[in-house]
Amino acid sequence: MLKRCLVWWSCFSGLCSVAQAQLLPYRVKTDFALYWFSERPPNRMKLWNDTVANVLENDSLGETTLHLAARMGDTVLLGLLKGRGGNLNEVNKKGESAAHLSTYSNEWEAFLWLIRNGADPNSKDKRGTNLVARCMQTNHPDELEALIRAGAIPSQVDAKGRSLLQWALEKGNLTLADLLLSKNARWQTPQLTATSPAVLIVRLGAVKLYNHLRKQGLDPAQPDVDGNHLAHHAAEAEQAEMVTLLLNTTAGPNPRNRAGETPLHWAARTNNESVIRKMLEAAADPKLTDNLGRTPLMVAALKGKRYAVEALMPVSEVNLSDRQGNTALHHAATAGDIACIEKLLAAGAKATAKNKDGNTPLELAANEQVQQRLGGKASRTKTN
Repeated sequence: MLKRCLVWWSCFSGLCSVAQAQLLPYRVKTDFALYWFSERPPNRMKLWNDTVANVLENDSLGETTLHLAARMGDTVLLGLLKGRGGNLNEVNKKGESAAHLSTYSNEWEAFLWLIRNGADPNSKDKRGTNLVARCMQTNHPDELEALIRAGAIPSQVDAKGRSLLQWALEKGNLTLADLLLSKNARWQTPQLTATSPAVLIVRLGAVKLYNHLRKQGLDPAQPDVDGNHLAHHAAEAEQAEMVTLLLNTTAGPNPRNRAGETPLHWAARTNNESVIRKMLEAAADPKLTDNLGRTPLMVAALKGKRYAVEALMPVSEVNLSDRQGNTALHHAATAGDIACIEKLLAAGAKATAKNKDGNTPLELAANEQVQQRLGGKASRTKTN
């Protein structure tokens, strides 16, 4: 073994003197590194003890064997190099630390070892890429959590300007989001949008996180850039507990967006009977109309949401018409949902009602099956 090491050392020294460092492979530091990764583990410690190579020398790219160990994911070698005085935060000429290089090689065990053993969690390369952004880009939540626990700035953003909190919520990672908020991650945005942390938290039904934001000053009555309130988003996302909580805040049970829609209008599109009933219990008004004159029942019928229709019928006027003169039955006929039509007819909806264009639900039927059902009902109504 010793003879073999001496041969390699001689070859390496000759290369250094003749070709200079830039002619060497970019990650080869010494003959020690070559042997380390070619020998079996039992022989490595002997090599470590026998070698006289300076394994912490920099090559032409500014990298040491420690960088190579990170690339190769060798945590044993990383530990030995650290013990010899290796600097875990030393960077190459691109400003990349060993932790950066481990992410490029998908050596995440080595990455975690580095972070847990003192590598700077906030290091950036010369392009400004930080470790948080790298882990976001490669979708590694456990490594992100390790970075935050090691002291990474929780409000760092990726190249697209997306915050780590936003990323965690988009992934539905409430554990990471909770950790970030406990570290005072910034959640406020100049304006609420569909991707604002507050909106994402509401859509996920994360009551604990919502309460945290409320304590930090979140205004539940603040609409987003489209005029939608948090309760609208909770209703659309079918978050019963969250929407009930929001309907009992300063925003009231019936906040309207720019289209005049209440959260109950949005819930009517989901077909979630349970959410609708809870909203009605929280004083959501089923008789309010949007800018088109449509009630939540009409919206449910237009979308063909039979369970929403069933939940709303007992508290709605089934023959009320919108600004175009269409009733819920007109909308159900347009949607072509037989189940909705059957429920509305059973509740007393008039099959002969005409809209402002003079059309009955039959004349708006989406298919032959609907025509047959409404044609039969209309004819009996005329006979009677």
